[in-house]
Amino acid sequence: MITSLRALPDRVPLRVTLVTSVLVLVTMALGASGAAGTYALRGFLVQRVDVQLGQATQMMLELHQSQDMLRNYLSLPVGWSALAVAEVNRQGGGSGFLFTDDTQQSEPRLPQVTIEYAHKVAGKPFSTSSVSRRGPQWRVLVTPLPDDSGSVIVAILLDEVSSTVGKLATVHVVVGAMVLAVLAIVGYAMVRASLRRLLQVERTAREIAAGDLSRRVPTSHPDTEVGRLAAAFNAMLGEIEYAFRARERSEAEARASEARMRRFAADASHELRTPLTAIRGFAELYRQGGGEPAHVISRIEHHATRMSALVEDLLLLARLDQHRPIQAVPVDLLSLAADAVHDTTATQDDHPIRLVPAADRPPVVVGDELQLRQVIGNLLNNAVQHTPAGTPVTVTVETVTGRGVQGEVILSVADSGPGLAPDDAVRVFERFFRPDQSRTRAAIPQGGAHKGSGLGLSIVHALVAAHGGTIRLETALGAGARFVVRLPLFVPVGEVEPEKVAHAISTQPEAS
Repeated sequence: MITSLRALPDRVPLRVTLVTSVLVLVTMALGASGAAGTYALRGFLVQRVDVQLGQATQMMLELHQSQDMLRNYLSLPVGWSALAVAEVNRQGGGSGFLFTDDTQQSEPRLPQVTIEYAHKVAGKPFSTSSVSRRGPQWRVLVTPLPDDSGSVIVAILLDEVSSTVGKLATVHVVVGAMVLAVLAIVGYAMVRASLRRLLQVERTAREIAAGDLSRRVPTSHPDTEVGRLAAAFNAMLGEIEYAFRARERSEAEARASEARMRRFAADASHELRTPLTAIRGFAELYRQGGGEPAHVISRIEHHATRMSALVEDLLLLARLDQHRPIQAVPVDLLSLAADAVHDTTATQDDHPIRLVPAADRPPVVVGDELQLRQVIGNLLNNAVQHTPAGTPVTVTVETVTGRGVQGEVILSVADSGPGLAPDDAVRVFERFFRPDQSRTRAAIPQGGAHKGSGLGLSIVHALVAAHGGTIRLETALGAGARFVVRLPLFVPVGEVEPEKVAHAISTQPEAS
């Protein structure tokens, strides 16, 4: 039973619990105030009766020597209803009560009123019942006579007091019931309106449970309980949505990474299979004695070299993926670009290559010299291999400095070849990517060189990122291609860039 009572609030709606609690508290308050008011009114009315008792007793003391005068007095309309008077001797004996109201026959219930008892209760009015079982209540004052020959007893009915107090209690009950009824209706409506936001929270939670993580609870004033709940609920939803989106992105990245890994493995296997198949074929030809031995050995050596270069490129990419620190030293990028142009021109004389030094100060960067040489060499080889013979190639090296801008060295390799489509341009730095998606070494028309394995630009992108730089491709179909590499400019310790010096001078206050 106790367990059921304890579990009852969990089964009752919150609005019913709140309204019931308020009604209970208001009922207790109304009951307490009604009881206090009734008690105070009764005390006031009884005090008035006590005053009347005192006045009547004083008159009776003045008239106690003449019984006839006392009877005549009691028959007068003195303004008091149901007044009873008695005079007793020292031992409490007497002729009984005289009543102002002839219809009243029930006397007050009193003990033996001796002179000693009269002195004991003198000046202390008290209440008592009637002698009859269902008689009225009386207020009694016992006073000894001046000569101690007896006592005077004066009693007044409390019917009017009881009637007035009863009417007040009835008014309290009726008004209290009306107040409770109105309070129940208005309170229920107000609580229901206040809890409407909680219903919105409930609906939003259901929609979220159905999969709509973008739903939010309408916010209200932050100083209210519902407002704070809505704000906390929305914050929780934001964190949940962020976690789900992060998990979705992580899963998508994992799937994409797995797909890239599978494609990379397939491409690497294909690229390695081609020279391995050629080496195996030439070895079988040499074993059978077919072909010129020198030519066969030369072809085997060629494909072995190609396979070795491919493996070295793969190992380099693997090391770069591990983010190992590079051997960083100051390097003049213009000098490296000049060497790369000279080397490429010596091996690819069918493409005019021009170097444009546009730097106003030495384009020195911090990095690994061999890796930076590979960046420039791969970009030049890419331009030569993927453009027709005779296509001009321009290499530009410049420095960029300025107020509020970190110094940079910009290396660009531009050609006027066929260019790339936008869909191919965004994938140009992917490993083993070829614009035509083929896995053969098809020739460029009009005397162009053969295509590479698809790792050159991937290596360039990884090397530039390892040096804290960026690379982007500017191209369009029929508009050629331009690769732009940005690397941080090296500023020796203690050297201040000219622009910063000029800015510092211009901001100095004039001498007064």
